[in-house]
Amino acid sequence: MPDKDLRPGPGLYGRERGRDPGMLQVETSRYVAWPGQATAYMVGMLEIRELRQKAMDELEDRFDLKEFHDVVLSNGSMPLEVLERVVDDYGTFPAPLSSFVWKARKSRKTRRCKVLRKILLFGSMAAVLLAAVVLAGCGPARGVDRGADVAKADVKEILVEKKDSGSRVELEKGQTLVVTLESNPSTGYSWEVAEGAGTVLQQKGEAEFKSSSAGDQQLVGAGGTETLRFEAAGAGETTLKLVYYRPWEKGVEPLETFSVQVIVR
Repeated sequence: MPDKDLRPGPGLYGRERGRDPGMLQVETSRYVAWPGQATAYMVGMLEIRELRQKAMDELEDRFDLKEFHDVVLSNGSMPLEVLERVVDDYGTFPAPLSSFVWKARKSRKTRRCKVLRKILLFGSMAAVLLAAVVLAGCGPARGVDRGADVAKADVKEILVEKKDSGSRVELEKGQTLVVTLESNPSTGYSWEVAEGAGTVLQQKGEAEFKSSSAGDQQLVGAGGTETLRFEAAGAGETTLKLVYYRPWEKGVEPLETFSVQVIVR
């Protein structure tokens, strides 16, 4: 859909809220492509308001807004039908709400303890197997130095990701450093080089986005990963820094940063 078809929405919303035009354009496009998200929020809000009014009518002077919020939030995510039963129990419970919430939390704590016991029971056997798999799969081919020289000349691409931020990477001239990070362009955010690309490292092409949605049809608005490639062009040392930000937001700190120290031999 052309951007000009969406201008009336951001214009009106911008006058009412005083929001940044670029951000409004992204949000309006998202609502058009993904109307179910906003609808779901609205349905949930109306249901919670209705349940709150029902609790206020039943409890009258005993109603406490903070305690009502505790009842709604302390049980985590749940279908609206289940939430209604929880609030109904709160409205008819003879004891103070603090007791009701305490019992709910105690029940959840008991369930967590049972799960932890099972994990500990089988954990020792699984840990041995997991350690063997990790040691077999984590070799020097990734190129991230955690205390040893790890770059190999016969490896064409050295892969790094979010967990490797702050590490040191050693490359041979001609190798390619591949950086893959989580991203969601529908929010307006994208990864961009802040510093480090020059004579030692040269960026190869544009960033490539891959949606996390399964199948051939990509879900509009779904997140995924953004991949940037850099060629080791010359010997030297540099710090590659990437920032995850919205290009139109001036003077705003990036949402995330990623950096690695790169040595090219």
